[in-house]
Amino acid sequence: MKILIYSPSNLRASDQQAQAELLISQGHQVFLLTWLPIGILHEKFLSLGARATSSSHVKGRSLFFFLNQARYLVKYCKTNKIDIVFSHLQSNAVVAGIAKPFVKARFFYFRHNADYFSLVKSKKSRVLNKLANLLSPVIIAISDNVKSELIREGVPEKRIKRINLCYNFSDYGAERMHNSSIIRNEISADLLLISVARLDKFKRHIMAFEVVRQLVTNGLDCKLICIGEGPYRPELERWLKKHNMQNEIVLKGHVSNVFDFLDAADLMLLLSCSEASNNAVKEAGICCTPVIVCREVGDFEAYIIHNENSYLVNKINPINEAVEILQELQKNKKILPIVGDKLNLAVASNFNIENVKIQYNKILGL
Repeated sequence: MKILIYSPSNLRASDQQAQAELLISQGHQVFLLTWLPIGILHEKFLSLGARATSSSHVKGRSLFFFLNQARYLVKYCKTNKIDIVFSHLQSNAVVAGIAKPFVKARFFYFRHNADYFSLVKSKKSRVLNKLANLLSPVIIAISDNVKSELIREGVPEKRIKRINLCYNFSDYGAERMHNSSIIRNEISADLLLISVARLDKFKRHIMAFEVVRQLVTNGLDCKLICIGEGPYRPELERWLKKHNMQNEIVLKGHVSNVFDFLDAADLMLLLSCSEASNNAVKEAGICCTPVIVCREVGDFEAYIIHNENSYLVNKINPINEAVEILQELQKNKKILPIVGDKLNLAVASNFNIENVKIQYNKILGL
């Protein structure tokens, strides 16, 4: 079959890359089409033997952007005789839904958000979500909480398929530049924490910042590296300046060697209140780096066991619990590699690329 992976972004996306690897290994011809220009994601797909291009030249304002993208998608599918379209994120699902009546391909929408649309105040985002749900004949829920949210939003259960994200863990060695020791020397601290997340309010970076501030105030030599970009950066910078924490908390933006930073860190701190199935936490597990995350968020409790392979804190008020956990871990850091190894095993057993082959074959009708 000819299968198109249709995505807005050109940035590194380990789950989409693994999806392409899985499909190619089964003999399918894979295509990538993104809204953003040619980037690192296209390079990854090309290295796998897939075809990859961009529709960034397609312009338009508001509704006309979606209509123009849909027109291009119809042309692309017909030209390349696409059999299956996998749309990632709601905006692409809306475009795919508009294009669907004009092509013979079957369409699947991979929903990457859980309760985000019930939290966000943006009317545009809520409208796009409703349209994506309405126009998509089949929606792939990447975690149980995504499926529950779709049902709550009124999507009939018969239109929902439940498939975990998948990862090819054997590939991650190639993404390391092996300079974690350099990072550790440059950002020296007795307890080095890391956050890998988009800089938006739902990731709740300021709560993580407050954890670090309290630890430093209590005399711990602790620093936090933040990987990622987003609209909340100015507010985070103001907080750092107000509390004079620029030396203890470093906003690194996007980096190409995420795994080196994960290797360098003692622990990942992510106090997000809204997730579907977080990629960065799984990548921390690949690096045997334990995490602190919130209960009742995403699919964390499906594979994270508190005090065994990582740490779970209260979703409503996580700061005090996180501070207590980190204070205890600082006294007994030798336990962290043991906990990290257990997280590695849990991630591998739940999200390995081999474990989803049967589910993909079912939706493809094989």
